[in-house]
Amino acid sequence: MIEYHRGFEDFNSQSLDRYYLYTGRGPSQGTLHIGHLLGLKLIKGLSSQSESKIFFMIADDEKILKNNIGLDVMKSNVSNTIAQLKSIGFNNSNTTFHVNSTDISPREYALMI
Repeated sequence: MIEYHRGFEDFNSQSLDRYYLYTGRGPSQGTLHIGHLLGLKLIKGLSSQSESKIFFMIADDEKILKNNIGLDVMKSNVSNTIAQLKSIGFNNSNTTFHVNSTDISPREYALMI
């Protein structure tokens, strides 16, 4: 007997409305590249089939600490990234963008860093 784990074909639009789609982006550059599109189109397609909520975590702090990117450049990268994601269609009421450096409480952010 062959067993398999629940795959995408087992989901339907009724069951998807109970899910949250969590993804993220670390904007080390000011623009998205073509390699991002496959995953983004998949998430967009899943969200279009239901009322599932999408949460984008924008990990700006990771790139500031790891890649030594300045704050002004990172703010520009974050702004451009969110604008590009919205232009793909992630701008409905089910989509939320969270930027680590601004959307986490200062106390929790200090502990994390």
